[in-house]
Amino acid sequence: MTPNDIEVQQPSDDFDLDATSGEAAISSNFQAVTAIPANPLKSLSWLYKAEKGIIVVVRWVAVLFSLALGFLMAAQVLMRYGLQSPFLGIEELAPMFGLWIYFFGMVHATRARDHITGGIIGLIFKNQLIICSVRIGGTVLCLLAICIFGFYAQKYAMFNLSIGRVSPYMGFSKAIWDFSMVVGFVLTGFYLVLQLISEIQQINAIVKYRRDDL
Repeated sequence: MTPNDIEVQQPSDDFDLDATSGEAAISSNFQAVTAIPANPLKSLSWLYKAEKGIIVVVRWVAVLFSLALGFLMAAQVLMRYGLQSPFLGIEELAPMFGLWIYFFGMVHATRARDHITGGIIGLIFKNQLIICSVRIGGTVLCLLAICIFGFYAQKYAMFNLSIGRVSPYMGFSKAIWDFSMVVGFVLTGFYLVLQLISEIQQINAIVKYRRDDL
């Protein structure tokens, strides 16, 4: 097994031979693995099967809520300027749909590793183990931050749920808005754990590749 075995669309020129040291060097475009590697661990096949169902739900909710938000905005324009009877509930429903779309978008971006990242590590270091270790450290920090945010999000949601707080116009429980954060942070943490597993796979593959190459 080589390091390229667990990469997603890994460039063929990632591993070069350093002319001065004779050691395997890594190019600056060495790609980071995503939460869903090309060759996941067989022992965790059940987890990746469950993930397929989760991401289907996330995508459908994001699509349906996006359509609902667009329809709501169009209906509001018609009611305000056509019927001269604006719908006040849009002040509550639009943020609700927007929050769920936002946090599910965060989940999807974490899964695909589409969030903005810098490649300065690949320019400074040429050692694959150092690069992978730095990336693992970044994933762990992100996971810790998500856990902290998720903890306080669920405390806030449970507080509003316990006192029965509702929206003024529609009378909906505020928990509907609050749990968009809770679900978003939980699923983001889930994908960060999968990403951490992928990165550990990558670093193990690099160690094995070097050991076999000796």
